Amino acid sequence: MKYLLFALALLAALSLTACGGEDFENAIVGRWEGDSTNGDGTTDASVGETWEFFEDGTVIVIVRTLLDTTSSFAGLYRFEDADTIIVLEDETDPDPGRRDIRMPDDDTLILTAPVSGDQAVLKRVTE
Repeated sequence: MKYLLFALALLAALSLTACGGEDFENAIVGRWEGDSTNGDGTTDASVGETWEFFEDGTVIVIVRTLLDTTSSFAGLYRFEDADTIIVLEDETDPDPGRRDIRMPDDDTLILTAPVSGDQAVLKRVTE
């Protein structure tokens, strides 16, 4: 009986662990807007970013600056591991960008460049 209770408790613990992971692949799909933070922690309020992730692996990034100039990038993204995306200009891009992902809640997406530490803190755009 003791072994049966132990086995049931172990099975319950394993099931909870399997359900507990964050599913960023579905959660990041949509449009996100926010500000950039430099690796040294300073924020440049004059720079804004919009990231839009699509289910087919396409991403569009728009960066706005102080003088109302914008630059945009349309490319591809894929997951390198559970919480890191690779952003590519196309499949042959020799120098892909990497971003670590955190989502403190369903409407906040934090993308961090692992090398520079630059961050984009984005809020989900609901239409």
